Amino acid sequence: GEAQLSWLKGQLNNLEENYHIIITGHHNLDVTAMKNGQLLIDALEEFEARENSKFIGYFHGHLHTDKVTLKGDQSKFNIISFRQAFPADVAKVGTATQVGFYVVTVDISKRTATLKPIGNAALTDVISY
Repeated sequence: GEAQLSWLKGQLNNLEENYHIIITGHHNLDVTAMKNGQLLIDALEEFEARENSKFIGYFHGHLHTDKVTLKGDQSKFNIISFRQAFPADVAKVGTATQVGFYVVTVDISKRTATLKPIGNAALTDVISY
């Protein structure tokens, strides 16, 4: 909603100089399914466009797919979608419905974020920002 967008913009405008930022959300940035989705995209694009931006990207779930959309490839900022599915029983371990997690490490000197998959997760990307 508008109150959340206002809060987010305020936080982004008042960051300390040395902060590197990952924005996380449940929903993918779908302008038709997400209320105020275009306004959120606009706010993130504005933040990314700042001189010396330290915006790593928008990380989300919801789609249940592993995908990296790099800045410049259909987006003005990095978008990372993570598949998260919890098996109903142990028989699903090793299948597409097994849980998967990521450890994301950020090297601020190289301006990269590395995705390390654990369990049934597939991305091993290094993302530049």
